[in-house]
Amino acid sequence: MDASLNFFSKQPVVGSVNVVGQLWGKNIPLKSEKSTLHWGIFQHFDYYDSNTVLERQQVNSYRIAEAAVLGVGGQYRRTSKCNTQFFLSSYLNGILLGGSITDHYRVIDRDYNLGSGFSSKLHAGLLFKNNAGLYLKFEDYRLFTWKGYSPDMNLSQLNDYERLNLNIQGDKGNTKLTVLNLKFNYYLRKRYVLSVETSYYSRSSFYDYFPQVKYQIVESKIGIGYLL
Repeated sequence: MDASLNFFSKQPVVGSVNVVGQLWGKNIPLKSEKSTLHWGIFQHFDYYDSNTVLERQQVNSYRIAEAAVLGVGGQYRRTSKCNTQFFLSSYLNGILLGGSITDHYRVIDRDYNLGSGFSSKLHAGLLFKNNAGLYLKFEDYRLFTWKGYSPDMNLSQLNDYERLNLNIQGDKGNTKLTVLNLKFNYYLRKRYVLSVETSYYSRSSFYDYFPQVKYQIVESKIGIGYLL
């Protein structure tokens, strides 16, 4: 589990949550005793949220969540002679249920689409013996909203009961979110970690009845973490 909390810059308190749980797995024997290879079936939960100030207006540049996810993955780890550890993990998942920010659909307090799709992840890292770590993360999410409302429908003319009981997922179309993250950690005593990171987020939303919306955001953060 990995979570990021924000306390400054008018960002959401919960910036990201990433959880990976193994449902089934198997080790693959390797010739080198310093290397391990593992593959299996994994369950994921991922959430990303951000506010961005553009032209003095605060907008949701991206927000996406995959709640019910199942996929396959592999994990490789190797320890060198100088006790430096290298690890690599890769996952390919099917999203049974997810949600993403939408630029148009507004029903009471709801501003997101529901849908299904797929995601892929590639994580790599180096953990040095001097308690420092360098990590690289690449993730891609594709979420499809299959059932939308007619462009002739005026949602503002419906009452709250009619809005809540609409049999739709939101704005028909699909959303793509790409995440690229580079992080440096220095592990302090008593399980604390000092973290410096830079992230790139690209959200593209393609609507059947509206123009395409695209945001590209670069974030830099410094923080203190705690290892459970």
